[in-house]
Amino acid sequence: MDAQIAAQYGVKVSELPALNAAITSTSNKLVAVENQADALFRASAARNQKPDQSKLDALNAQRYLTVISGIAAIRKTLEPASWTNLRGYINNHFRNATQVIR
Repeated sequence: MDAQIAAQYGVKVSELPALNAAITSTSNKLVAVENQADALFRASAARNQKPDQSKLDALNAQRYLTVISGIAAIRKTLEPASWTNLRGYINNHFRNATQVIR
């Protein structure tokens, strides 16, 4: 299975554990941000108010920084050729597969 995944993403099998750890860490951080956003929306709705825009802006900034740091962490786990291959997979095959059909 690891060989298939590595081949699909264009990375080495030996890079998969570190890559998986970086992806999992970033994903967990993004889930935490989304949980904070959900809590903010629920608390605002309970008070029949709109969420505080400054808090929404802070969460958006936190989400952005999490993604940027996640990309950096993922990039550090891979050799340059593997990074290029993974980026190509994401920007081509993955992006095309996730486009909304209209």
